[in-house]
Amino acid sequence: MCGIVGLWHQNLSSNRQDSLELITRMSDSIRHRGPDDAGHWCEPSAGLSLGHRRLSIIDLSLHGRQPMTSACGRFVIVFNGEIYNFLELREELDNVVDWRGLSDTEVLLEACAQWGVEKAWQRINGMFAYALWDCAERKLYLTRDRLGKKPLYFGWCGEWFAFASEAKSFQVLPERPSRLDRNGLIQYLRYGYIPAPRTIWANIRKLEPGNIAVLSEQNIHERSLPIVKGLWSAAKLMDESNQLDTVSAEEALDLLDYRLGKAVKQRLIADVPIGLFLSGGIDSSLIAAYAQQYTNQPVRSFCIGFEEDSYNESQYAEEVAAILGTKHETHILSIQDAQKLVPQLPQVYDEPFADLSQIPTLLLCQTARESITVALSGDGGDEFFAGYRRYQKFQRMIEMYQKFPASLYHILNIMVKSFPQAGYSAVASLLVNVGARNIARKFYVGEVDKLTEAFSTRNIYEIYHYMIDRFRDPAQWLEFTILNNSRVGNKNFKSGDFENPILLAMRCDAASYLPEGVLVKVDRASMSCSLEVRSPLLDYLFVEESTRFPVEANINNGKGKFLLRSLLSRFLPEKIIDRPKQGFGISISSWLRNDLRDWAESLLQEDILIKAGIFKPKLIKGMWNEHISGRQDWSFHLWSILMFQAWQQEYKAIL
Repeated sequence: MCGIVGLWHQNLSSNRQDSLELITRMSDSIRHRGPDDAGHWCEPSAGLSLGHRRLSIIDLSLHGRQPMTSACGRFVIVFNGEIYNFLELREELDNVVDWRGLSDTEVLLEACAQWGVEKAWQRINGMFAYALWDCAERKLYLTRDRLGKKPLYFGWCGEWFAFASEAKSFQVLPERPSRLDRNGLIQYLRYGYIPAPRTIWANIRKLEPGNIAVLSEQNIHERSLPIVKGLWSAAKLMDESNQLDTVSAEEALDLLDYRLGKAVKQRLIADVPIGLFLSGGIDSSLIAAYAQQYTNQPVRSFCIGFEEDSYNESQYAEEVAAILGTKHETHILSIQDAQKLVPQLPQVYDEPFADLSQIPTLLLCQTARESITVALSGDGGDEFFAGYRRYQKFQRMIEMYQKFPASLYHILNIMVKSFPQAGYSAVASLLVNVGARNIARKFYVGEVDKLTEAFSTRNIYEIYHYMIDRFRDPAQWLEFTILNNSRVGNKNFKSGDFENPILLAMRCDAASYLPEGVLVKVDRASMSCSLEVRSPLLDYLFVEESTRFPVEANINNGKGKFLLRSLLSRFLPEKIIDRPKQGFGISISSWLRNDLRDWAESLLQEDILIKAGIFKPKLIKGMWNEHISGRQDWSFHLWSILMFQAWQQEYKAIL
């Protein structure tokens, strides 16, 4: 696991000393991603420089140092990630390669040299982002893995085309990014993260998962962006593969057992200490069960608990650890821990990021890193096995929608705009009548028009996002005008999605929330303390296997992840498996009213908001006062604002 950076000058030539100085500063800015070694490579005649920070995991010798040049001299690579099937690929290449070391980087590089760039990409199984320079064709390839485990940012910074594992690397350049992407900010307020390809910076983009980008000398000379080609898509896979399968339930479990077992085995290969995260939930318990099965000694497992009983599930992790035989540690997150971690968040997450579980995730990674260098996690089970509770709530909303004619929603939409309180009562009554009482309770007058508007558009995608949006109309909180206020990927969804709303929600999350929300949270938290996290449930072959089965196969008695639950029952008793899902959350609502109040108010001062010119001070102040008084719980909205304000103070971004 590492960090990569690169620069390509517009003039296709550069001063070697200047290039090396800049590339060194870029790589040093992400030293946390690779504290064990550093390397730099420069070709002044092309104006290209590559840099690398190394976290040594496999082949700790200098034979694994990067940038690395292929045996034939044609290709140069900087690579971030792990290739889990590198031993199998190495065997195939044994007859044509005189190996210098034992690293997966060398296997990837020689695979590209022997098979071609795209074919090699199709053959590798791993988490990765890498840049590959073809000296013969004078082309630069940028790639990102299928599920989006590893990040890659790119864009023009003055005379340089730059790329990096984290956007903070661009801040050391003479013409660093400074202006906000206004639509990126809108997306951040909607989701709490910024979906690829946008970022918070106007001139910087993220490579989307499963894509390969190609830059030629002509692209650089003309200051254009790379040509991007999609090679794999989770959403497309779920569209094409989700069909009834002829295998029996037991055969389905055997297929998943084989794939997941192999994925865990491959991720236990390391030349450094390895352990796992164990929350006591279905996903992490399943990974722990396989890992312990394939290990001769107790695997180290780590869990974060909470002082508040309503959030604490550490006892479940301890119970699972005792049955499986892992060597378990629990660390209780206190408000004092949170107060120490909160100031670190802007630097750790690099862009504004507002998932509340970022705090316990960061503490979990810091705690684990004291003992291990690699951790296995259970990420990915919810998105591909219908695990989120909101999926079935969404299905109930669609059932409600389909019970009434479209004309009714047009009437309700007009009603809530003209008579908000009456419209609110009418919509809430509809929800209660069709059994969606919990959704009705979450409404407040100012948001009901968004639901009726979504219903009146007959766009199922809009209805799903009504459930998951934080700010359902972000523009109303901003001081400036937004020309494009549309949602991410809206055109990817079809009217036929009404037939299977849970599948729509799953593939929506797999395409956006998983890579840019869940995996960003884990990647930045872990790499900030030089910890590598591997996710067997996101092995792409296991994901492809999981999509062979219809959504209904994962839902039983109102609960999702039935296939994973059944698989786990081979290791644990039913009473441990069959308990309510509990999120990895914190009591942020009360923290903001008490221990974090001074910190929050320092970021929400009226003069600071006015000077920045981004948020409307009166609306933000009103939101804060309502929250402090207890009249309304605005904690999710406020956390998004606070994370942006903290980030903005760190990076001094302007409109």
